[in-house]
Amino acid sequence: MAASACITRRSALKALPLAGMSILAIQVPYEGLDADPLLSAIRAYSAAVENVCKYDGGDEDVLSAMSNQVAECSAALEDWQGTAMSRETAVESLRLAANDLRDTCADGPACALVAAALAYFEGHA
Repeated sequence: MAASACITRRSALKALPLAGMSILAIQVPYEGLDADPLLSAIRAYSAAVENVCKYDGGDEDVLSAMSNQVAECSAALEDWQGTAMSRETAVESLRLAANDLRDTCADGPACALVAAALAYFEGHA
């Protein structure tokens, strides 16, 4: 069997001290990581909507910027392709969908189905 020309992470880390380089440990704060991107997107959308609803000023430029932020967050959720990574994310997804369906006066079974699924998850904490 021929020897591999690939260098592994382990062999590279072992070679650094031999080359006179030190290995530094870098601590990354957990809050800085996007551990659950769907939950982050849901929270960003909810915060943007809440900011628009609370805004009582008369500056149209500020209101326009806030509305654009809601639109960007909404587009990110509408284009979402991934799966919920946790029960919390699944519940928050259903809660947002239920609120959206209620607020848009949607007809059909979707409102009842989402509400039923959400009630199940909320009742089985």
